[in-house]
Amino acid sequence: MVTLDNVVNGVIKYMDTEIIPHLSGVKKIGLTTYVGLAVQNANAMFEQYSKHPAIDILNVIDDENNIDIDKIYRSIAPMFADGHKELIKIPLITEFKIDKNDIEMMYKYITEG
Repeated sequence: MVTLDNVVNGVIKYMDTEIIPHLSGVKKIGLTTYVGLAVQNANAMFEQYSKHPAIDILNVIDDENNIDIDKIYRSIAPMFADGHKELIKIPLITEFKIDKNDIEMMYKYITEG
């Protein structure tokens, strides 16, 4: 189990280390701004969606608002078997592909703090 702060900090570290350095110009500025603004709203978004029935039924958030990142990782990892890549689009800003290595790096950044 990890906290929301662990998740947010892990995703920021992943973006700062693995994605943003490979961008330039408007895409780099746009994604950096987007991530910064999303971080400012992370607690509000978590409060809004964590109690939603579609999320609650997954049983990945406990009563203390800790997140079962291991369960989430075990659910996502098989989607990236055999070199599968998935396109992530952030409208008006950029798009990039992630693969199994990206999922593993994000998991590491989140769990290692």
